Amino acid sequence: MNRRTLGRTGLSVSEIGSQWNARWSGCAPTGSTSSTVQIVYNLARREAEDTFLPTAQAANVGVIAREPLANGFLAGRYNADSTWERGDIRSRMPRPYVTQLAALGQRVRELAEKSGMTATQLALKFVLDRGEVASAIVGMKTVRQVEENLNAGM
Repeated sequence: MNRRTLGRTGLSVSEIGSQWNARWSGCAPTGSTSSTVQIVYNLARREAEDTFLPTAQAANVGVIAREPLANGFLAGRYNADSTWERGDIRSRMPRPYVTQLAALGQRVRELAEKSGMTATQLALKFVLDRGEVASAIVGMKTVRQVEENLNAGM
């Protein structure tokens, strides 16, 4: 018998408890179970560490980390004065949050340099070194970025 699995995004801790494999309000095909969940997880957004990640691990659910570079901030690409075109997700971020992310990105860059890595590699390594995280979704526009991201897992 073929077994189908589904992934979910944006779940709360309470939704992945003991009822994880239950079908969700008729959304899942008959006979399918959920085996992955996608969440925002990075050095700036670590709230999942206390309850969500251990619960996912206990339920044997793989976690896919979305935004592991915090929209480029943890790659050290932006500073507190950066601006973006209308429609860019970063343009809707409150300025205090932009300032906080930029400061964290600068600190990641400093630590990465001491470790012989790029900020991108260090930020991705942090996420991928969590045993509960099965994979991370990263945005890449250039061959150099692909190579840099691949080297983070080495």
